[in-house]
Parts: sequence; C-alpha cells; structure tokens
Amino acid sequence: MIMIYFARMEKTILNFRVIIEPERHGKKMVYNAFCPSLCVADYGNSIDEVLDSIKDGIVLAQQVEITAPNPLQAY
Repeated sequence: MIMIYFARMEKTILNFRVIIEPERHGKKMVYNAFCPSLCVADYGNSIDEVLDSIKDGIVLAQQVEITAPNPLQAY
C-alpha cells in the first residue's frame, strides 16, 4: 500500500493498492508495478525504483483528475 501526501492548505493522505511483480527480461530481473484503482503502471530495475516511479505516476494521475473532474476530459 502506498501513501501519497498532497501539500495544500490541509494535509490529505490517500492509500492505493499497488501490485508489484518480478519479470525476467533476458538475464536481467525487472519489476512491474500496477495500481488497479487508477490504471497506472510502471516498471523499474529494483523494487525501490519501481515504488518511486509508481508514486510519481499516482501523483500525476491525481493531478490530472483534479484538473479534469470528468474522466473523459483527461484524454
């Protein structure tokens, strides 16, 4: 579970479920992360890297949602 903090007038804490799966890419191991509630996915060379990357994706998805309340307007 990832907690995202937004710095505004008041603090908001949001929890999102993130699924991380290892995947062999040739001889190298990479990690895929997916947040099903926001349909955000990313990958990284380590678990720490993929967690940082998916957090950025979640924050971006939330910013898009805030600026475009209608999901169809976001695309």
